[in-house]
Amino acid sequence: MDLQNFNPMYVLQQPERGPRYVVSSELWNELFHLLIAQGNHTSEAVKTLIDKLKIELWGPEAAQFIANAGTMPSEAGTNVASQLLWLNNIIAQHKTSSDHDSRYYTKDQLTQYLQGGDTSVGIEVFTIVSSNNGDGTFTYNNGTEDIVGQLTAEGYQVFTLANGTYDLGQNRVEAYINDTLHRSAASGGLAEIAPDKVALTQPADVGTEITIKYYERISLGGEQSIVLSTIQPQRTVNRSILWFKLL
Repeated sequence: MDLQNFNPMYVLQQPERGPRYVVSSELWNELFHLLIAQGNHTSEAVKTLIDKLKIELWGPEAAQFIANAGTMPSEAGTNVASQLLWLNNIIAQHKTSSDHDSRYYTKDQLTQYLQGGDTSVGIEVFTIVSSNNGDGTFTYNNGTEDIVGQLTAEGYQVFTLANGTYDLGQNRVEAYINDTLHRSAASGGLAEIAPDKVALTQPADVGTEITIKYYERISLGGEQSIVLSTIQPQRTVNRSILWFKLL
């Protein structure tokens, strides 16, 4: 049966005949001709249509019957099923491609940054060799070699960190003079110059040991509620959520 062009014929007659009306042969012929013209396919067609809907609309393979031409590359096919398969293959190929690792991280790679108590603390120790060289510089030793540092216009001694950096303006660097006197931007005696540079605003004399302690990375766990899941969590008013979607 051609369901695409099927057009069922329905006949409804409500004759107003009086009692004892005699049906003529012509009327009987007309009624039989209508039945023959309509045929006996109505119930068959309805069942076929229902079965077709079960397969192509409600069935597990229904996506292959839904046309979607012109919206995807030609190699993706023209129905939803083939296009979903194509997209899935593209994602699978991308996960093993050369550019994947540079843009995505595994859960294990992220864990070290998301756990609480993983702050990285850097400590560098310097000793003043010459507090003022007379040319806008001074000299200090880092335990291995002498280094010529710059003096600011105010006379601050600027030390350059060799092993790490800190965030400016976050009070994440401090200095200890001979392991006793404490200096920081908040308490005074220290100026944050650059992520890898720290200055003493009160110049130290020859032989003074300067211990600079800086916090290179602060864990996100203390500031955010970390969620790693496949489903995006609901937003809340009282807390900040940092969501990483698992692929």
